[in-house]
Amino acid sequence: MRVVIILAFSCSFLYAALAQSPQAYRMPMDLPMHLSGTFGEFRTDHFHSGIDLRTAGIEGYPVYAIADGFVSRIAVSPVGFGKAVYLNHPATGHTSVYAHLQRFAPPIDKYVRDEQYRQERFAVNLTPDERLLPVKKGMIIGYSGNSGSSGGPHLHFEIRDAATQQILNPLAFGFAVRDTQAPVITRLAVYPESGSARVNGKSTPLFINPSQVRGRYQLPENAIVQAAGPVSFGIGAWDQSQGSVGRNGFYSLEILIDSLPFFTFKADRFSFDDTRYVNSLTDYGYNFRNKSRIVRTKRDPFNKLRFLTRYHQAEGIFTPQPGKTHAVIAIVSDFSGNRAELRFKLQGAEAAIEAAPDTTLQGPWLRAGRQHVLNGKGFTVTIPEDALYRDENIAVATKASKNHFSDQLIVGKGEIPLHTAATISIEPNPTNVPKDRLLLVRLEEGKEPVALNSTFENGRVRATSRVLGAFAIMADTIPPTLRPLNFAAGRLHDTLKTLRVEVKDNFSGIASIRPTLNDRWILMDHDPKNNLLIYQIDDRMHKGSNTLRIVVTDNAGNRRTLQMQIQKP
Repeated sequence: MRVVIILAFSCSFLYAALAQSPQAYRMPMDLPMHLSGTFGEFRTDHFHSGIDLRTAGIEGYPVYAIADGFVSRIAVSPVGFGKAVYLNHPATGHTSVYAHLQRFAPPIDKYVRDEQYRQERFAVNLTPDERLLPVKKGMIIGYSGNSGSSGGPHLHFEIRDAATQQILNPLAFGFAVRDTQAPVITRLAVYPESGSARVNGKSTPLFINPSQVRGRYQLPENAIVQAAGPVSFGIGAWDQSQGSVGRNGFYSLEILIDSLPFFTFKADRFSFDDTRYVNSLTDYGYNFRNKSRIVRTKRDPFNKLRFLTRYHQAEGIFTPQPGKTHAVIAIVSDFSGNRAELRFKLQGAEAAIEAAPDTTLQGPWLRAGRQHVLNGKGFTVTIPEDALYRDENIAVATKASKNHFSDQLIVGKGEIPLHTAATISIEPNPTNVPKDRLLLVRLEEGKEPVALNSTFENGRVRATSRVLGAFAIMADTIPPTLRPLNFAAGRLHDTLKTLRVEVKDNFSGIASIRPTLNDRWILMDHDPKNNLLIYQIDDRMHKGSNTLRIVVTDNAGNRRTLQMQIQKP
């Protein structure tokens, strides 16, 4: 197999480009840059696309344009980035992104609100003309917050290549982060890569926790790893800088064997098209079982990650020479140059006789790069051609269930990663429940069922899922709930600035919300993680009697209406 070498975008080039630009970037906030998230950090199903700047648990700090430019995009969503501003900087060819904002600066806010009222929707994705909202370096564009899927108050900040929208590491542009702490190496993995390969005499992967001795990491009692046949490696590690409290991602990982480069990961730049390949670069199954991520050196056949990684030898697989001891060094670094080293010996041995197939594995081996349609009594599973990173054994079976409106369908295991979603359809048992209230759910032992966005087609309930495992049909017949929090029917308090309404759904999730005041649509911010709708009282509420009406529909079509008469003094 031909090895494709992908060269990472070097920091030195970024610094050189910055030095030649007409203006240096200023800080996005007037706060010390304490990181709660690093660029390229491994997250669920994606690489982190920027840096997260801590705000000490407080919202409302001014956020500034880092350079002259114009507002090129504004997004508002109840999930994801929440309220976000995108600025283009023609002088440098970059786009800067500021996400999870509490609110926008007045000129941007007016433009957004006008568009929300024009479209009669809270969630909008706007691309104003470049002449409409120009900005100067240091101009306030918004205020830090906790909107969208944010897990706490902070600013998510990005720098992108404006022409390609590839994301660049913001720390390469001279932003000052105080960091004197070296990363921490938590785990070494060695994986057999053939039926005859063995690690310490076993055909299963070796997972071992290194210990730190005089500033370097080593295996317990300086153990030597015995390897027969081809093997690959994995490293678990994390980093932390001053002022940070969580375990952040590291910047680079280099593995050398006998002083020769073997594998490199560097968080310099990547494309959004690449981001889901984190599930192939890391040991997805290990993380599924242990909630801990390990970077794998082996490149899966259908891992198309173009940046971040470089495979110097044999796609990340190494075959030791029998009788020879090889020196392996893993170097984990942060962006400030602090590094941690793990050194160990790998001793080659004769490969074993090829192992017989495991007869406990039930179900077909599915070839990656092909579409697979798995049919059975009352079900169909379609796995797209670009779903698998490597050939996988995916068993399909059914199991009778008294708790659902169908048998349980077991499709493979949750620890098998999918790049694109599988389509699953199951025939329900006879029931009087309306067909549009039936939902496909994913089941996981010890957890609540996860409702999938479902449709009823050709006598079956159909949905897509990027996670394999157990599925069944359940029903949602209960409408969402609505409850006023800071007001009641009748006279409002004359100092009241907002109307706050709790909105909840018990199962399938909220599909749409339509709030009106006196039969005219009004803007209510939707904060699903806090189950909140918030209306900023404005001149759309007139003095005297007003009719507030909120209609909420869930993903199963259940509807709830709250209607109240309120008096504005």
